[in-house]
Amino acid sequence: MPSSRPQGEPQATATARDRTVVAVLTVATVVLLTAGWVLSGVLVTDDVPPLAVATGRAAGSTVVLSAIALTTASTRSAVLVTARRGRSVLVLAFLGYFVYFVGTMLGVAHMGASTTGLVVALLPCVTFVIGVAAFGERATRRKAAGTLIAIAGAFGYALTTSGDAADTRGVLVGGAWTLLATATFALYNYLYRGALHDVPPLGALPVVFACATAMLLPVSALTEPLADVTARQWLGTLLLGAVLTAPVYVTAHELVLRRGPMYMAALSLIVPFLVRITEWSLGNAPALTAVVVATMVVCLAGIALTVRPDRVPNAQPTDGTIDSNGRTYDRSTRHADQPEQP
Repeated sequence: MPSSRPQGEPQATATARDRTVVAVLTVATVVLLTAGWVLSGVLVTDDVPPLAVATGRAAGSTVVLSAIALTTASTRSAVLVTARRGRSVLVLAFLGYFVYFVGTMLGVAHMGASTTGLVVALLPCVTFVIGVAAFGERATRRKAAGTLIAIAGAFGYALTTSGDAADTRGVLVGGAWTLLATATFALYNYLYRGALHDVPPLGALPVVFACATAMLLPVSALTEPLADVTARQWLGTLLLGAVLTAPVYVTAHELVLRRGPMYMAALSLIVPFLVRITEWSLGNAPALTAVVVATMVVCLAGIALTVRPDRVPNAQPTDGTIDSNGRTYDRSTRHADQPEQP
């Protein structure tokens, strides 16, 4: 006897299930990103050397990402493929995670987590500048205007959070380190497309992270008093990587596959607000003022203007790839595992 169930009900059920999964991934990604910045600030405030935080974060991430990669045959194969590309892995590890982790942790040490997070949010703007200057990307007035607006807003926000001259010097030093980290991360994204675009990110990342950890260990040991770091503090740095950093790469990767990079960009724009509010609630930052909110809004509006896609009629994917769930995405235009950038 024919079923009385409406013909469209299975598809409707699948759509509802997908919406639920996207909602859960969205909340998880935002919480993990916010908590990662806040915990970084707490660790540095607790007198953990910035390079020790960077090293523990990279090591914890390596352990979890490696465990995830070992769960399927395809990612195990991807790990081996990545390991054979030694020179490319060294360059990517240095630019994408050694300099990035060191620069952002030094930024947190000098100007706090919320300001550092806002500067990192400028990544699309920095990527635009590097793409035009070094990779022949097309410049548009909209993207140029968005970049200038975002930089002005970030600069204004940084000045509102600084008090005396010493604070201003700290913001300038921390801003320089964070901008350096953001620029190298943007360059990393371009080089990744050429070196590992054919390797699943969840299989490539464990190798790159392991290499970055091997770079960070001797540098942090030679430049900072690691003997003074307590077991509790080391555990905090490892948790930063294992519980907050590594999982957010997985959730962000899945969100990009399900909803696209613009959805991830929108999520990234609200994280600096949440970081500042969380720090205030913990007593680590003053309350938001109208001026602070206005400068953050200006900065994030500029970023949104920069990342807004150009209207291209009848555009076809340039490198469509089918993932394990049958979804098509463009692996050549977006590195889908970068949660700290739109």
